Amino acid sequence: TVIVEFVSAEPRNNMRLGGTYVRVEMETSLNVWVTVATDAHWSTRFHWYRPDLTDDVRRISHARIEWHLYEEKFSKSANYRIIHYGTHKMFLTGTLTDFE
Repeated sequence: TVIVEFVSAEPRNNMRLGGTYVRVEMETSLNVWVTVATDAHWSTRFHWYRPDLTDDVRRISHARIEWHLYEEKFSKSANYRIIHYGTHKMFLTGTLTDFE
């Protein structure tokens, strides 16, 4: 199991309908990154939380992503990366900004 954490944003800022919050990619022998899993895949888990609920001004959020390597198709010798997609909402203006 691979576990990573990101500073994130409230997922309801952008529900990503037709998109994803998480993408797991593998590097091929041609140095090209290909998607092997998203948050729709059974091997991934996306957990969003706010560690300090008393900090209403900054409202820092975190995303914890788990990738469970149950399938044999995932090579242990390959390079992988986990990408998290989110949308930051400015507190005063409500302006939305996508990030990864």
